[in-house]
Parts: sequence; C-alpha cells; structure tokens
Amino acid sequence: MPSENLRWETLQALKNSPKGNITFDPYWSERGEPILSGCKEPLSLSPHSGVILERLCALPLQKASFLGSSSGDSSPGLSEDIFTSLSSTGSIPDLNVRRTPSLKTEREQAVSDEARDEDPEEDVSEFSSPASLPSISLLSPKAMETAGQIIRFAAEQQDKAKMALRLRQEMQEKLVAEVAEVASEQLKRFEEFMELKQRQEFQSMRDMLNRETKESIGRQEKLKEEQRHRLKV
Repeated sequence: MPSENLRWETLQALKNSPKGNITFDPYWSERGEPILSGCKEPLSLSPHSGVILERLCALPLQKASFLGSSSGDSSPGLSEDIFTSLSSTGSIPDLNVRRTPSLKTEREQAVSDEARDEDPEEDVSEFSSPASLPSISLLSPKAMETAGQIIRFAAEQQDKAKMALRLRQEMQEKLVAEVAEVASEQLKRFEEFMELKQRQEFQSMRDMLNRETKESIGRQEKLKEEQRHRLKV
C-alpha cells in the first residue's frame, strides 16, 4: 500500500508544519473579520526566480535574432549590415548565442532542483489567478451550522467542566468537614482523658494525705498512751 503510506506521511508532514496548527475562532463573524484572516502569508519569490526571469528575458532576444536571420533571405545586404554592426559593437544577442549552452545547462539543473522541492509554475499560477481558488461563502448555511455546533460543543464542555469543578469542590468541602469533625471529636476525647487523669491524680493525692493524717493521729495517740502509762508507774 504505497499510496496509503504516502497519504499518512503527507498527513504527518502537515501536522508537523506550522501551517497545520490552525485554531478555530467561533467569534470571527461577530467581529466582521474574513474567515481567512491571519492565514494568508506575505507573498515571496522563490530563490530560483532569477533563473526563470533570465529565461523569460532571453526569449525576446532569441526571437529577435531568429527574425533577423529569417529576414536575411529576402534582404541579404541588410542582414549582413546588421550582423556586422552587432558583432562589432558586442551586441547582446551575440553574447547570448555564445552563452546559451552553459546557461541552458544551469537553468535546467536549477529548474529540476526547484521541481523536486516545489513546483514554481503552480505557485505562480495560483498567485496570478486567484479566481481559480474555491470560493468560500461566509454566510453559507453549512458554515453557520458548523460554527453553531462548535460553539454549542464548547459551551457543553465548559458546563461539564464547571459541573465537575463544583462536584470536586463539594467533595473537598465534605472531606474537610469530616476531617474537622474527627479532629474535634479526638480533641474532646483528649480533654476528657486529661480531666479524668487530673481527677485521678487529685483523688490519689487526697487519699495519700488522708492516710498520712490518720497515721500521724495514730502515732500521736500511741505516744499519749505511753506517756500516761509512764505517769502511772
């Protein structure tokens, strides 16, 4: 399938070229701009246009020399005078005849190189006859329908993006609320635990003080009994 491969290679080349990066602006009709605004590049001559111009300029000179040689049959004296005057003054047709083989070779090579890269005749014909380009109706129903579909599709995509963003924000807000609730619950439990721990410590200290107080009272009573016993003895 060489044609299929060539087609894919052409599409890939168009995709990689800067001319393939076309952006659609659905609001061009509202601004009153033409549909091809921004797509037309300034015209520039090919680097091989000099060779083509030389060839076009050489054609009238060759034609004049050919007419002079053909009219020499009817008036040989006049043709000989013209030839001698032109050869004595170093005229352009004489030089052109001398340089024709080398210029022809160079021009053929340049034209063949240009034909391999791009066809200049097609470019010249395209620029010289703009009427041959396909006419585009700016107000055609198909174009307006396509633009409307693109605008509707863009609006639908924008609405979908807004809805997805809203759902994501709601989900994030819900998640933040759940995390805050869990954090507040944990803080409440921690405060209750610390309060309980403080109560336990206070109760243990109170029990220890009561026990020490009872022990000290018992020791005092024991000392009093010993003193009474000594006094009796």
